[in-house]
Amino acid sequence: MEALDLVEEKPKQRRVKRGQRKKLILEKATELFSEKGFSTSTRDIAAELGVTQALLYKYYKSKDELIDAVFERRYQELSELDILPELRKRKGKLEDRFLAFYTDYFENWAAISYKLHMQGVLAGYRNNVVKSGHLFTEVMTELMGQIRDEYDLPDFEERPLAASEFELLMKLHGAIFFSIMRRLMTNTGPNEDIRINIENSIKLWMQVIPAEMKAIHKNWAQQKPINEEMKRFEAMYNDVSF
Repeated sequence: MEALDLVEEKPKQRRVKRGQRKKLILEKATELFSEKGFSTSTRDIAAELGVTQALLYKYYKSKDELIDAVFERRYQELSELDILPELRKRKGKLEDRFLAFYTDYFENWAAISYKLHMQGVLAGYRNNVVKSGHLFTEVMTELMGQIRDEYDLPDFEERPLAASEFELLMKLHGAIFFSIMRRLMTNTGPNEDIRINIENSIKLWMQVIPAEMKAIHKNWAQQKPINEEMKRFEAMYNDVSF
């Protein structure tokens, strides 16, 4: 917990409707943590809001409590998106479905959330990353289920999602995520329109999918289930110091 300054200049406090102060603190904290990282102090946040640090602590007892609230809010927002139900409708061609999903994903999960996620990883907030990872696995499972259907491969009742299939999806997701972060954080990249980068990544990835999936299922006895990989993933974030 940060030490509360004993002597503190009182900034001009802005008039805020009753019950809105806590929300404004959370929004400003999210913005500053995303842009400047988690070294941002509660004093910095209070100054940006034009309130005292003491007032901020009336709503959040510590910086850690505020950080937990920031991540919880983003997790809830991601959970409430209608992207997964829409994806499950399976309308149109496979490539078009992937493009619609990732475009929707980018447009709904605002730029500030991408930055917040990256800052959280760099700062070592492992539990929040793992928590989001469970929801992410659900999405990846649905995407892989659609790929299996496209190429007439066994369903998950017969063959559970394999770690190698998950990694195959991560190659696409990683390429898209990198292009988004590159544009948002450094303003560089081949295209100003991130949607073009998303479309190009999906088209290139789709070219190798048939052969890759065939190889995975031809050597199914050698594949490991994703559950084992997820346990390793969680252990890594719980045990490794950044």
